[in-house]
Amino acid sequence: MGRALADEVAARAAALGYGRLSLWVLEGNARGRRFYAKAGFAPDGASEPWEVGGATVVEVRYAKGL
Repeated sequence: MGRALADEVAARAAALGYGRLSLWVLEGNARGRRFYAKAGFAPDGASEPWEVGGATVVEVRYAKGL
């Protein structure tokens, strides 16, 4: 279901004329990172700390050309 949703978002964004999609995923979320990689996304080198419940975690940005 997740892959179908990701594909639909990409198709709609392309139809609207967007050339690129990007998203943020937690650095330690190996399962999520594999999912996005299989959907054609790749890390673009950007990362940001994010505070959640008093703890700081790192997010990495993934991008995909359309």
